Amino acid sequence: MSTTHVIFRPGKMASKHIDAYLKNFVGVADLDNGNMIRLTGLESGQADLWTAATPGDVTTYETFIVDTPVRNLIDGLYAIDVVDPREFYVPAGKIGRARKVVKGDTCYVGNSAITGSPTVGEYATPVNTSHVLAATPASASKVYFKIIATENFYVGTTTVTGYRLECVAEF
Repeated sequence: MSTTHVIFRPGKMASKHIDAYLKNFVGVADLDNGNMIRLTGLESGQADLWTAATPGDVTTYETFIVDTPVRNLIDGLYAIDVVDPREFYVPAGKIGRARKVVKGDTCYVGNSAITGSPTVGEYATPVNTSHVLAATPASASKVYFKIIATENFYVGTTTVTGYRLECVAEF
């Protein structure tokens, strides 16, 4: 199985304590944990299931980060744990979970969650029409993260490089 999907781990995030910051969604594309989305509206006939899309104009819309529990369903019935989180993603049309990003939140993402050349002390910001973050020296968007450390994730006997991020601005 492919091990190309993003690893995401929430650190200190408001959404761990405020349930209103957790949203269920259905994506129009395959999504990895750690991908950025915006919620465009409720699914037809649903009270708490949103439609997820690319962030769009990141200076206007609230931004959420995908964090679906790493489990797979077999025939839609039985949940099994995934041994390697790099094998997990939310297929298009399936239900996932996202966290609202607020100022002060910290999280950890694998290196494939940020395009460009991420540098500690610089920033990562959502990009219009993309689910991944982009490394940048500064940001003009409403939501962006400061790259505060390089981190190693241990997945079994493998070490995966990633970054610790702190949200320094929010919508």
